[in-house]
Amino acid sequence: MRFIEGELYHVYNRGNNKRQIFFKDENYIFFLKKIKESIAPNSDILCWCLMPNHFHLLLRANKSSIIEHASYGGKPMQRLASHIGRGVK
Repeated sequence: MRFIEGELYHVYNRGNNKRQIFFKDENYIFFLKKIKESIAPNSDILCWCLMPNHFHLLLRANKSSIIEHASYGGKPMQRLASHIGRGVK
């Protein structure tokens, strides 16, 4: 996926077979810390919702989102896509 600066994106994911992904409060806190570290610096988070078996993020791509860098295999990848896909810094 190619992000376009200024556009809005609905990012979501759900547990396999609709299974729970957050089991206790600490799981939610851990996930939010990862979002703060990886996603927030690379997009504008407009809103989010964490449910026991899935989550939703509404993001606006910004200048940082679309910066490209070499990823695995040397293929260029946008910064936001890299952080969403792998949760890396």
